[in-house]
Amino acid sequence: YIYDRYPYSPVVYSSPGGYGAQKGLNVKAQCSDSNIEYTTIHNEAYVLIEGTSAVNKKTRLVASCDVNECQYGQKKEGGKCVPCEVNENNCVRCPGGLYFLISACLLVESYKEIESSKKWRIWAPEYHTEKGWNWDVNDLKFYGSTDCNDIIFNNGTPIDSGHAGGGWGPRNAFDSSNNSAWGGRSDADKLFWVGMEFLDSKRVKCVSFLDRSGSGVTQLRVQAWESGSNTWQNVMIEKNHQPGERRNISLEYVSTTAPTGSPSTTLTPSKSPNTASPTSSPSAGQPMMHIHEVRATSVATSDIKWRPRLLLKVVDSSQKPLEKVSLTVQMKKNGKNKKIKTKCKTNKKGLCRIKLPNIKNEFDAVIISFVRATAAGIIYNGSSNVEYPEGCLLFSTDCPTFTIHAPSRYVVVYSDNCSDHGYSDISDADKCSTAASSLGYDISWGPNGGYRDVVGGCSIRFDTDLFFNAQGVCDPSESVDWWSYTECKCADWMPCFCIA
Repeated sequence: YIYDRYPYSPVVYSSPGGYGAQKGLNVKAQCSDSNIEYTTIHNEAYVLIEGTSAVNKKTRLVASCDVNECQYGQKKEGGKCVPCEVNENNCVRCPGGLYFLISACLLVESYKEIESSKKWRIWAPEYHTEKGWNWDVNDLKFYGSTDCNDIIFNNGTPIDSGHAGGGWGPRNAFDSSNNSAWGGRSDADKLFWVGMEFLDSKRVKCVSFLDRSGSGVTQLRVQAWESGSNTWQNVMIEKNHQPGERRNISLEYVSTTAPTGSPSTTLTPSKSPNTASPTSSPSAGQPMMHIHEVRATSVATSDIKWRPRLLLKVVDSSQKPLEKVSLTVQMKKNGKNKKIKTKCKTNKKGLCRIKLPNIKNEFDAVIISFVRATAAGIIYNGSSNVEYPEGCLLFSTDCPTFTIHAPSRYVVVYSDNCSDHGYSDISDADKCSTAASSLGYDISWGPNGGYRDVVGGCSIRFDTDLFFNAQGVCDPSESVDWWSYTECKCADWMPCFCIA
């Protein structure tokens, strides 16, 4: 028996390891009376020799040890493996986004704030891709604003882990078309990544990308190159991604929270007070509080319902988070007059999560309004509230409400039909237009139908021409030799919109 780490369970040649035991990378021979070579990957090995009950029997062992190569994060020095220094270049390290533990490079589940860098990318290991061997990204943009709405950095050199060849390079992810794509392939470490390298540092504040349903990822990291450590570092983690849906990832950080996954909406810091009237009229010298941050999101909870989510942060005039503040808001469904009151209390970080009820899919939004904010010995001063939405003071006279929209129910499919991917067809032209708008398309023609060479349901050409063809109209034998022939199926250049 040979242990890689003692006193855990022994590892027997050609058998599964026991609890806590770790096999070496390479075993050269089976156990026998001849020589045995064993490669350990933990810098130590223990040999266990079974005893014998025979009288006057002795066992003679001759052992030697050679250091041929060191594990990640170590270097060979004086015949031994010793830890590398932080900035040492002659060491083999785990790729950026991974860290070494015992015998393997494991996924880093944390991120750090990097304000500026010359290299930015999105990154995923093979086990977070849908197929395991490819990742198709139709569009990737790096923005200088937290809302992915201004200052696009697009003047660098595209970089990638690898791609499928001509016509699938990383430049496709940065062009103006959502039909072209980076046909991503992994590097030698089975990691997929695509990004851009710039001549000078860029302060990226938001990353927007669209990958392809069926060839996308379920989880990814936004990474920036850290010159001080010569490594790639996670700057945000995005989990539960739905391939085929555009994702805007804000790189805005809140010092009092450290989520493992990145928020899908912006946490907006409060700005200088404007001239809007405060909800209360504080006297000079009185302690005051205001709403400093807002996070409003939504999530599907079933096939027929969704839930709005609301997180508020309350601070005092010195920006210190306040605990035990009672916040009350009202919610009403879009198009209805009935209001529902709900409240919460802030925690030590000043955060207050408002519990809102499930909403039927027939309602596409809810409207939130303010009722009160109370705390012992402190006055609510709405004139210092955050601007939410941008340019409008939260719960002010000009902006007494804000809207939380339902999550998008539509997805884009690039092959076969909606039902083949587990989705439903869109049933009429109006819903087809709604789907296109929800998915961010700017339609200049359609929806039109009645074409025998167009896939049934809702589909789009050239990102602008919208089709709604009733099921059964398309004929697979129609226009076989024509450029528009798709065999009555969704295609890369003519994707379908489906109901998730």
